[in-house]
Order: sequence, then C-alpha cells, then structure tokens
Amino acid sequence: MIPLIIALLAGLMAIYFYFNTKEEMLKLASGFVAVVCLVSGLWFAPLLVKLLVVATPFVGEKLQ
Repeated sequence: MIPLIIALLAGLMAIYFYFNTKEEMLKLASGFVAVVCLVSGLWFAPLLVKLLVVATPFVGEKLQ
C-alpha cells in the first residue's frame, strides 16, 4: 500500500507542476511523470480498485 501512496503523491506533484508552469519542456516532463505514476499506481493498487477502474465506464454508460 505504501508504493501506491508514493506513486499517487508523485503523480499529484507532477500534475501540479504541469498546470502551474509556462516552460514547455517542464510541462512535457511532468506530463510523462504523471502518466508513469498513473500506470504504476494501478500496478500497485489492490484488485478491488483495479476492478472499480475497469467497471466505471460500463456502469456510467448504463446510467445515461
């Protein structure tokens, strides 16, 4: 669970830098870090969280 929290915190910091910087290279780097943190966060997430992430689009489509 600790690696998941670390990945989420790093991803949140990268998203913060992405939206609060004007430099193009820093935006690209922080966007890349955010995507890597998202993937690694899903890798370390418990199975129930993974199932919820996969099932959300299907449930949302049925509700509309």
